[in-house]
Amino acid sequence: MSVKRFASVTLALLLVGLQFSPVLAKQSQSQNRSSGGNQSQPGNQSQTEGAQAASRRAGDAAARFRNILPVVPSLDRGGDGLLSLFGRRATQSFFVSSTNVKDHATDVFPFRNSLPVEAAQEVQIPFEQFAASLPKFYFTVPARSRISRDDWSFSFANPYFSFRHEDGIKGVRSANPRVSVNSPLIKGKFALLNSFEYRLSKRTVESVLQDPLRLEESGDGDRYSDYRSYDSNTRLSLRTQGDHRFSARLALFSQDIDAATLDAFTPPETTPDYLMRGGQLYFSHSYTASSGIILSSSLEINRLRLRVLPRGNRPMELVEQMFEGNYFDTLRRSSSRIEWKESLRLPERAAWGRHLLSFGSGLTRRAFDSIHIGNKIIFRGEEEDSIASITTFTGSPFESLSEREWTGWAEDRWSLVRRAQLTLGLRYDWNSVSRKNQWAPRLGFALLPFEADRTVIRGGIGVFYDRVPLTAGTFESSRQRVIQFFDAGNPLTEPRALLNLASSPRLNPSYLVGWNLELDQQVMSKLFLRVKAEDRRVKDILLIAPDGPSSQMTALVLSDKGTARYREFEATASFRLNRLTDLNASYVRSLSVGDRNAFLTTIDTFEKLSIGRGRYGRSPSDVPHRFLAWGNVSLPGGFLISPALDVRTGHIFGFVDGDGTTPNNAEYGRFPRLVSLDVGGYRDFKVKTFGREGKLRLGVRAFNLTNHFNPRDAQLDENESENRAVFERFLNSSGRSYRLSLTLDF
Repeated sequence: MSVKRFASVTLALLLVGLQFSPVLAKQSQSQNRSSGGNQSQPGNQSQTEGAQAASRRAGDAAARFRNILPVVPSLDRGGDGLLSLFGRRATQSFFVSSTNVKDHATDVFPFRNSLPVEAAQEVQIPFEQFAASLPKFYFTVPARSRISRDDWSFSFANPYFSFRHEDGIKGVRSANPRVSVNSPLIKGKFALLNSFEYRLSKRTVESVLQDPLRLEESGDGDRYSDYRSYDSNTRLSLRTQGDHRFSARLALFSQDIDAATLDAFTPPETTPDYLMRGGQLYFSHSYTASSGIILSSSLEINRLRLRVLPRGNRPMELVEQMFEGNYFDTLRRSSSRIEWKESLRLPERAAWGRHLLSFGSGLTRRAFDSIHIGNKIIFRGEEEDSIASITTFTGSPFESLSEREWTGWAEDRWSLVRRAQLTLGLRYDWNSVSRKNQWAPRLGFALLPFEADRTVIRGGIGVFYDRVPLTAGTFESSRQRVIQFFDAGNPLTEPRALLNLASSPRLNPSYLVGWNLELDQQVMSKLFLRVKAEDRRVKDILLIAPDGPSSQMTALVLSDKGTARYREFEATASFRLNRLTDLNASYVRSLSVGDRNAFLTTIDTFEKLSIGRGRYGRSPSDVPHRFLAWGNVSLPGGFLISPALDVRTGHIFGFVDGDGTTPNNAEYGRFPRLVSLDVGGYRDFKVKTFGREGKLRLGVRAFNLTNHFNPRDAQLDENESENRAVFERFLNSSGRSYRLSLTLDF
């Protein structure tokens, strides 16, 4: 798709705007109030009665409930087993930081293993979930500090700080210092915001090894994974007298993880180290004409480098259920993304109700190049001569590909009457890798069934396409696996190079069809309820699987036949006594199933040792039942109590064996029910410096206060006579831990 074509479409949008400008009606106020709320800010929660409520439109009322009702925190806990109360339900994000930036080659997060609690961020969910401008379902934006052009401010915080206690204090276990300075260079016109955040976490892991002598000889007694990252952001904001708004942002970020894949079965020397460096430049301009037309332009430039580095050159061995040696793969990948966007919003006009029309288009270039160097993989039983298979790699280690994407969308927010609003949208995407026309219609609605705005029914349905991974475009020319099978230590086959094949020359991009239906109810002035049902079906997922049984396979085949489904029922209650006191409770009933050989989870940043036949079943993160209660209680004397109780079904665990005799079954059982009570206590102090009044908050938070046994690993063995898995024990629980907290704002 050429730049010339993109420019012509942009010019057409401008002409459409000029044609509509003579018939302008009063511009809608609803857009300014429906930009998506931060669940951590209660806002003006009690302004619901009187004339203001009676005149509120359906869209405005729905946005108000979105601001008040909280986002339910993620079902997944961090790698340290701790719960983050920040809303991390979605896996897609628009803002650059080391914890959520995507690899432009795959359009997923490079490190998708659970991150520690220090890496969590607050998020916003847009009011219009089915807006055509959104590329992803449940597209989220981490909350960030707003630039003030009127007054300067300073903030420093370290909400997660603790020491390592192993026969005494042995250094810092976790730290998360953050600093932010807002500087209005020209009052009301020009402002500068600088922020910096550093994260440190040492995650300890229990080992299945029980012999103290073996632990000492292997150096496996001190098993922890270090996580370090930083984010540096500099943002400029400028407003001119002619209704022009300019902004620019420079972001630099990094993420280093030692022993990144450490678990109970993997010694530290067998895990790789992970490094990521990146940066972003972002420029935007918005112009509001006297007629009410708003034209916005943006240019974004991103670069990312990541490394997966083994800790030695020994082969990686899977012996029974334990790993030995060194990680088998070395990855060095650089990727970039340049995106230009134009959008046009017309003033509200009257025609069979009120319409708020908007249009947009975008042109993107993605590119990557990488080096993949593989070492030897050995699968064997407990005896040295009981080798099941040996895998090596051949072919070129180099991969490189670039892609062009074009996007266009149109949307109409149509208020038929005050108590009903529809959002009708159509999105079009095209890329040079799949060369498929991707049409994505969307429909959202908000209804006020009664005269007052205490009840809102909202929902919608839409199609959402994923980006095609660039690594899928280079799969057929990438390196090949060479595998040889053995029987009782004797060669069963000759070494065979597996071909990399695709089921068709142009694979379809995966897409999601999602819908939800939600009822928001204000029961009393302080009590709010939400009941919601949601369904997501994903089709055309890229899968990778061998073309036959293990001893007969000749190729690995990439296809687009995968499917997945997620269903959820949620009931949430929120009691908002005042700005500082809120109590929330939520129950979620869900089901998550899908194909288990997805390309991006099999051949990705951390490639799997073996690639088996395709399987369909419950997802590893499937959680049928979950109850969560959390909140903040303000007490006299500046004290604040913040409790959280999490009770949910345990995740699925499976059995992995190196001797090739265990059936290829993905599901063997579930972990015990997870129960964790977290409690935080804080005290606010008034401080005064530089002639300004500020607030100092000191506190401590206890995680898993009752020290409930919440294991993260399951040790299994096999019954050789019956050829089945046998459970032995659960281990690696995240016990009671504490984090100190300090926040200073003025």
